Amino acid sequence: MLMIAKYRLKKNKIDSSRGRLVSVVFAVVLLLAGGLLFFSNWQMNQRRQQLASKVQDLGKEMALLENKNEELKSGLNSASQEGYLEKEAREKFQLKKPGEKVVTVLPPEETPEAKPVKPAKNFFEQILEKLMAGLAQW
Repeated sequence: MLMIAKYRLKKNKIDSSRGRLVSVVFAVVLLLAGGLLFFSNWQMNQRRQQLASKVQDLGKEMALLENKNEELKSGLNSASQEGYLEKEAREKFQLKKPGEKVVTVLPPEETPEAKPVKPAKNFFEQILEKLMAGLAQW
């Protein structure tokens, strides 16, 4: 009887250690799965923030381009008017109507600037210059 009791205790210990091992393996698998899910969720959140920032930047760029488009359309409308065409022809091609005189305003003449005074070369610079000139001739 004592032998049977010892066998049962030994069997119970083995069964309990197997149960613990299964529990530990199960817990590790759950932790790894949870960590994997957390990491993938974090990566998706980062990507979502990057895309949201890009969408915002593109929205600003689109608004600027729409404003520029409106300005160009208004410029096109004014360019089709005869007064605008006459003004451009006078400015760019210096055209005039009969009886008018064209006056051109020239910019003021530039005064010649004084040449900068070169500082005198010291003894070693003069020797180096002569050596270089001699080597260039050689």
